[in-house]
Amino acid sequence: MYKVVGDVLSSEKIQQLRQIMGLTQTELGRVMGYDLRNWQRKETSAGDVSQYNASSLTIGESNFLLLLADAHPDYKLKNFSVKDNLTNVWAAVPESGQVVAQLRKDLGLKQQEIAELFGYSLNGWKSKQKPSNSASLKVGEYNFMMLLAGTHPAMRIESKE
Repeated sequence: MYKVVGDVLSSEKIQQLRQIMGLTQTELGRVMGYDLRNWQRKETSAGDVSQYNASSLTIGESNFLLLLADAHPDYKLKNFSVKDNLTNVWAAVPESGQVVAQLRKDLGLKQQEIAELFGYSLNGWKSKQKPSNSASLKVGEYNFMMLLAGTHPAMRIESKE
């Protein structure tokens, strides 16, 4: 089974990871698929830290950020340096829900399993797989899912064990 950090990151932790990586808010926001203003909200939100709060990262985004910062407890990116390899981050979202469904199948997971892994209700996950649903995953979620499936076009993960 896949190892996923099941909590979203606090705004303080997000800011700390960005600073450790030596990136500006603009740079990390761009990598994660946000403009500067929306990224600033991720670093300053107070109170409700859940993926259902629009100013919080999702579980998938949190795990991807932990990988970029080499702070994930279970995985690390192979041959990756933030300053040298930012262009390898796939700054796109899936073209359709069919792409999301195929990634889930590549992971060998049922819809209920992937929903639980990424912190969604079953119905919430099913909506991400609707064929007409483009941009159903956020950039960080999409990158993390491709990394878990071993289908990322430019990056790979390996176990820290």
